[in-house]
Amino acid sequence: MIIKSISLKNFRQYIDTTIRFATEPEKNVTVMMGDNGTGKTTLAQSFQWALYGTTSFQIKELINRQVREQMKEGEKVQVSVTLNIQYNNRDYTIKRSVDYRKLSTERIEERPPQFSMCVTGEDGQVEYLSEGQKRAMINNFLPEDLSQFFFFDGERIERMSKEILEGKSEDFKEAVYSLVGLKATQNAIGHLKSSRNGNSVVKFYRNELNQNNASNEKMRGYERKIEDLTNDIAIKDKLYKEKQEQKEECKRKIEECREIIHAEADTMRAKEQYLKLEREIERLKKEKKQKIGNDLLKEFNRGIFDFCIKPLVEEGAENIKEEEAAEKSIPDLTSKLLIYLMNERKKCLCGRELCEDSQEYKELKGLLNFAEPKSIGSKISEYRIRAGSIVNQKSEFMQDIKRKLGEIERIQAQIEGCEQELGALDELVGKTSKGESAKAQKAEFEAELRKLEENEKYIFAALEIKTKEKNRIEKEMSSLLIVNDSSKKTATYLEYASRLYEHLRKEYNNNENKYRFLLQQRMNEIFRAIYAENIKISIEEQYRITVNVQEEFSSMDEVEKNTAQGYALIFAFISAIIDLAKKKVNDRALFDEDMIDVEKEGYPLVMDAPLSAFDKTRIKSICTEIPKIANQVIIFIKDTDGEVAEEHMSERIGQRYLLKKYNDSNLHSVVEER
Repeated sequence: MIIKSISLKNFRQYIDTTIRFATEPEKNVTVMMGDNGTGKTTLAQSFQWALYGTTSFQIKELINRQVREQMKEGEKVQVSVTLNIQYNNRDYTIKRSVDYRKLSTERIEERPPQFSMCVTGEDGQVEYLSEGQKRAMINNFLPEDLSQFFFFDGERIERMSKEILEGKSEDFKEAVYSLVGLKATQNAIGHLKSSRNGNSVVKFYRNELNQNNASNEKMRGYERKIEDLTNDIAIKDKLYKEKQEQKEECKRKIEECREIIHAEADTMRAKEQYLKLEREIERLKKEKKQKIGNDLLKEFNRGIFDFCIKPLVEEGAENIKEEEAAEKSIPDLTSKLLIYLMNERKKCLCGRELCEDSQEYKELKGLLNFAEPKSIGSKISEYRIRAGSIVNQKSEFMQDIKRKLGEIERIQAQIEGCEQELGALDELVGKTSKGESAKAQKAEFEAELRKLEENEKYIFAALEIKTKEKNRIEKEMSSLLIVNDSSKKTATYLEYASRLYEHLRKEYNNNENKYRFLLQQRMNEIFRAIYAENIKISIEEQYRITVNVQEEFSSMDEVEKNTAQGYALIFAFISAIIDLAKKKVNDRALFDEDMIDVEKEGYPLVMDAPLSAFDKTRIKSICTEIPKIANQVIIFIKDTDGEVAEEHMSERIGQRYLLKKYNDSNLHSVVEER
């Protein structure tokens, strides 16, 4: 988003004012210079009001007092702020207005604010946006939660700097929450299930189920176990995340060592060969894993049963006398019929009496072994068909397994060969003392990484056991519920709420960790690129900021050093937020036309008196770096700071304005281009 111009109509000190801002990439700074009381803060606040309808004025009435006093009864006056901006290569006009009507000599009626937005197409046609489209576009332009990092003043910079140096970092935390949209998710999680929320959905349904449960005491015991397990799972989950963070840090150190080793290589050829071998080893390992998982194990699982059972089937098939079974088996003869003839009717179908000692009775009793539902003849026939299929199958199972094992052995041989070549190149790549030191450190970090991975597996296994135990107890709890329509519905609602809670909690943790890591990573990248100082920034899980500074800062005064660190962090932080905000737009985009070019899309910084808290030395540093951070800078400064600011920003200033009172009136200010 680049702000092209702003127009104010009867807004506070400004009766009719239009300002056009610098938008060129190399001249992206607009300086608004004026003394106290000339309307700098009003102009800075007008951006917020136009975009979000909010201001921080103590007196909320926006109409110019001079215009207000001159209004006649029945007269209507409109207060408005209009922004013309460019976003995603399209021109948008945003206007927020409010009408005031004088009802009597003492009373002014304020009407509800009006908000409109339109976009101008390539053909010059103007298209107005609907309410939903307006809200979505404002969120794309600059989300209100993040606006505090793009519209701010010198006091805010100083406060943020002090909080960081004191180990506080609420602004960092709020930024991550805003980027990810965690506030809404957090509220949803708390509503579904929270130990502090007695009215949570899960507790409500669980209490309702307990009232219908015949084993309340047992249920309470289960609940105590679940509570203990939940706490234990939370502790292990936190420990697991800590190990993951330590692993990432260890990997980063290993990568740093590799960079040093590569940088100290005697020839580029050796370095390229080293990297090529690393990539080849990685590719071969992936291929080996795929061969084992997708080829060998699948083939083994598919053919092992028939292969192992074939000798037994062949032997069994030879021993079965199909003729004898078939001879004694009578089609459609059932055991139920035979039992009826022998025990109830006691007569044969031919009419002869059936006594237990008679030959006829003994024959019928013998036929029970061959009658349905356990007809041996039919079972033997089925078995012989299945056995024949297995015996006649031409299986090349062992040959296939041997061939696939041979392929895996071949890949392993390639891996070992490449690793030997890599080991030989280690000596050449790390000849210098710095390279040797990096090699030793790399080995230590790799050992530490292996240890961390083992610990991580152990913690994960323990976490799995506790989770399964919790799930088991929850299932047992479910079995105690009185089965009726009411409890069934309540149990369904409880299960749904519990699963939704677990899903949201997992998504919440993943997104928070992802964006906290991205923020830390981007801040370090920006800091090194802009300031070229060896400072490493870490954002801990609770958003406590730690800074590691190398010895070259030791000659500085401690207060000066801390101040420099704080200011440097703030501007690196703001720049990182700008970059992540752009990427977030693309993450939310549903259609291709909503996507933006992250590299080209701009974001503004609008700063009200950002230099007032600093000395001249610090002002020089800030003026040099600010135009590098944002694509557009609009800076409101006092006359006393103006000369110093312009001295160091002169090459980047595209527009200059002077703010002053009109005829020394405190009610009317004007803006003059210089």
